[in-house]
Amino acid sequence: MTLLLPSKRSERINHKRRDILRFLREETWTHANVLRPLLGFKNVNNVNSTIRAMERDGLVKRAQIETAYGRPISVVGITPHGIHYAFDLDEDLQDRPVFEPSKVNPSTMQHRFDLQLAHVKATQAGWKDWEPGHLLGRRMPGVKLPDAVATNSHGQRVAIELERTVKSRRRYADILVSHLQQKKAGKWDRIFYLSPTPDLAARVQRAYRSIDQAKHNGQVFTVTDQHLRPFSFVSFDSDQWLSQEV
Repeated sequence: MTLLLPSKRSERINHKRRDILRFLREETWTHANVLRPLLGFKNVNNVNSTIRAMERDGLVKRAQIETAYGRPISVVGITPHGIHYAFDLDEDLQDRPVFEPSKVNPSTMQHRFDLQLAHVKATQAGWKDWEPGHLLGRRMPGVKLPDAVATNSHGQRVAIELERTVKSRRRYADILVSHLQQKKAGKWDRIFYLSPTPDLAARVQRAYRSIDQAKHNGQVFTVTDQHLRPFSFVSFDSDQWLSQEV
């Protein structure tokens, strides 16, 4: 094992802390198992050690979130003090949500963690400007905001939907219309549906490809392969989606 000089060790620690804060300025709260691959640690104990030090400095705080299906889950989130250190001095300071444990919904935590792991993988694969859905603005009638939007390594803007269950064809028909409208408006170029397993991804894809008609502005139209071309359906454990382009 190579021992680092004190100055190098301090530099490395500060870099890890900055990575956590910049991640949390987008995601607000997360779990140590998400931060482990973000920081490149093999052991989650190293993550917890870093978090404890950041807690002492008032940059983050932790909370135990009760669940209906097992033990409480430890969640770490950014504080108002941490927000100020999440932006470098040469960056414009932006308003971002801070961690409020009472606002964490236990029933959607796993969806949030899966999406965050996709965020980490995408960033490490060269994707840029990942924006979680809660930062995309107010929800408007008839508009489906995706779970996230990011720019892939080919420069295409991609809407990300993380799907853990298959919805009805009627619901997917409405979502398809919304996404196509947003694509036409230049909000994004592609729509990626990410699922935990290849089997679930294939079933979501089948549900979409079984849509024969949809409605836009009160008019029914036939859904064709051309309408479905911007959509991709893959397992988020696969690296296929990270390098895919039109």
